[in-house]
Amino acid sequence: GRYLRTSLADWSRTFKAGIMASGHFLRASVGLVSLAILARVLTVDHYATYRQTMLAYVFISPLLILGLPDVLYHFMPADKERARGVLGENLLLLAVMGVVFSLFLCCGGNRLLAWRFGNADLALTLMVFAPYSMFMLPARALDACLLARDKPGLAAAFNVLSRVVLLVIVITAALIWRTSTAAIVAVVISAAITLGPAIALMFSATKGTGGRMRWSGAGSQLKLSVPLALGGMVIMMSAHIDKVIVSSMCSLREVAVYMNGAIELPLIDVVTTSAMCVILPELTVCFKDGRPDDLLKLWRRTVEKCLVVLAPAMAFVLVMAPELMTVLFSSTYTESAYPLRIYALLLPLRATQLAT
Repeated sequence: GRYLRTSLADWSRTFKAGIMASGHFLRASVGLVSLAILARVLTVDHYATYRQTMLAYVFISPLLILGLPDVLYHFMPADKERARGVLGENLLLLAVMGVVFSLFLCCGGNRLLAWRFGNADLALTLMVFAPYSMFMLPARALDACLLARDKPGLAAAFNVLSRVVLLVIVITAALIWRTSTAAIVAVVISAAITLGPAIALMFSATKGTGGRMRWSGAGSQLKLSVPLALGGMVIMMSAHIDKVIVSSMCSLREVAVYMNGAIELPLIDVVTTSAMCVILPELTVCFKDGRPDDLLKLWRRTVEKCLVVLAPAMAFVLVMAPELMTVLFSSTYTESAYPLRIYALLLPLRATQLAT
């Protein structure tokens, strides 16, 4: 009986991981396609400005998010009767952080970053980009909310559809106006469009549960999320500090070439993020029940399964990097193969970093 329960649990985890993996793969693939099209439509300078604008948000996002979406994996299963209230507290905190970042950009942060990157055009694109965090941060809670409510298929479908909306709007704007500013405006519009459906799905998933919000509940979420935010900030800095340095010291052409190659292929996010989303609730239960041996076994099995995919992927990228960059971004960016190969060497290590 115990063996049967273990097998069923493993099958359930694998099935959920498969659903999330397919959604993450399609979402990441759509994002990569949008960059490939922008690299061909925009001039090198405009393309580099677009990438620098997005980098400003990506680099600081762990500090803004504060690990809040991840704490839903703990609080929603632990307080099922008040799931909607827990969600409301989480969304409120995320919205406040979104406003903080928007105010920073509007009150001179855009000019500061433009000066630091040596790109005067960034002052305009970052000002236009300012509302983005107010729309995007609350929507970041969607995956954790739906997974905590055992709705992985709905989360995967939304992720794909939201990326398709982004692709259509951004590419349309870029084709018509062919400027980085137009592309950034399109990114903000797409985030605003997807926020409403995201909130509707989250509240639908928590239908029938208590919706009363508590200051103590918000405080408890912050206490748990801040350590996660600090860890996420360290990980994100290590992942993107090279891009910040290149943006600060190199020409726009060099920035564009480097950023195209300094990417993690969609496969990484598919494997590691999907695996973490699935096992995190069970890791939490093992920790609360005082079962460290089961926790370690679950983590090891997950890492082994990730390596089966990531190790062969590393070998393929090392051999085919120039061809991949040429096919994706055109011959203008063939030199992007060099940073891509460096990033490929980190693939097996990433199997152990499931939370990134």
